[in-house]
Amino acid sequence: MTRSPIAPCRVPLYSGTWIDTVNPDPNLITLEDVAFALRHLRWGGHRPGTHTVAAHAVLCAERAAREGLSGHVQMLALHHDDGEFLWGDVTTPQKRVLRGYRQLEKRAWRACLAAFHIIAPSRAESVAIARIDRIVAKAEDQQLRPGKPPLEAFRGYPDDLDCIIPNWTPDEAAHAYMSMHKALRGEMAP
Repeated sequence: MTRSPIAPCRVPLYSGTWIDTVNPDPNLITLEDVAFALRHLRWGGHRPGTHTVAAHAVLCAERAAREGLSGHVQMLALHHDDGEFLWGDVTTPQKRVLRGYRQLEKRAWRACLAAFHIIAPSRAESVAIARIDRIVAKAEDQQLRPGKPPLEAFRGYPDDLDCIIPNWTPDEAAHAYMSMHKALRGEMAP
């Protein structure tokens, strides 16, 4: 992992472990710490209800399963937003103007992949996961803003009538995220 010239920025995780958010050490990252942090609200908190990043991740993994994609791709779909465990759910328009944010988020995501022994996606897998993310986000937006026109970003993506936002508390979403990870890990075992 390439080290950043930025000074360390250490924060305490749920477990009490301190981690450098600029150069996160995969050996310090636990599934519970990531799941706890992904309990924060999607859309930067700009939607009604308590729909979390953890719940979104579970919906993405379920969508990958409905499409018949491999357990590895389902696992990648579950973990596609893990970089947000250190940086929060920043909206896409905000990411465009926050210089360096995407690099820091990607560094955290790669550390999570290493921590959980997940092979990084191929180009084709990355494209599939990005498509799934958009389809699920469109379904979430339609359910959280009923009767409102779809956001421009979702034009051209199909509706997913099987994607129903669960009525989970943030803690329930974190537990569902961990359960999905453990179930997929079991499926992927040799």
